[in-house]
Amino acid sequence: MRSIANDMQTIVKHEVDENHSEGSILFKVVGESDDRYGNTNQIDAFSLQFSMDDLKQINWSNFYTGNLLNLGKIVGETGAGELLIDKYCDADREESEYFCAVGTAR
Repeated sequence: MRSIANDMQTIVKHEVDENHSEGSILFKVVGESDDRYGNTNQIDAFSLQFSMDDLKQINWSNFYTGNLLNLGKIVGETGAGELLIDKYCDADREESEYFCAVGTAR
């Protein structure tokens, strides 16, 4: 999730700088899962939707990447998404408290 958040931050900063005109940005997050044959496949985990209004308010020079996850709305969380969020939040809850609270509240 840390790596994903870093990539998301790079993309959203670019979209803000380019005056992205849409109301939001949606990222699809994938995870890995083994099928019944033991093959590892990439499957949809969840999506994170960010409001452009929120993103335009960020002072990027004072902004910590872990906080970006707190601004996203989790959409379409699957079982793989639950596992991915739980694993991240077990180690890094203090960095993304709101994201973890919403993502692990089941």
